[in-house]
Amino acid sequence: MGVILNRLNDERFPNTIEEVISQKGQFEVYRTGVYKEADVNTNSHLALADLESGINPTQGAVWFESNTNSDHSWHKKKEFIAEVEGNRFYNK
Repeated sequence: MGVILNRLNDERFPNTIEEVISQKGQFEVYRTGVYKEADVNTNSHLALADLESGINPTQGAVWFESNTNSDHSWHKKKEFIAEVEGNRFYNK
């Protein structure tokens, strides 16, 4: 959620949530429909509440990956920002 909001504020990305999440090669869970089966749990609600109150643990990152994808090389040209709950966040 944080990366999507960060992208909305970055001129390199589209201006709506739908356009950001449906960009080619981005947000696979949206493209495949897997998000429809996601378990929206207490952590999801807490993360949303944090974002609504201005707390964004991604620290402005516009790129991310799951640690399970760490063999990919695209991130080597990006600036590592933070790791939060198994996701790594990057900028630039």
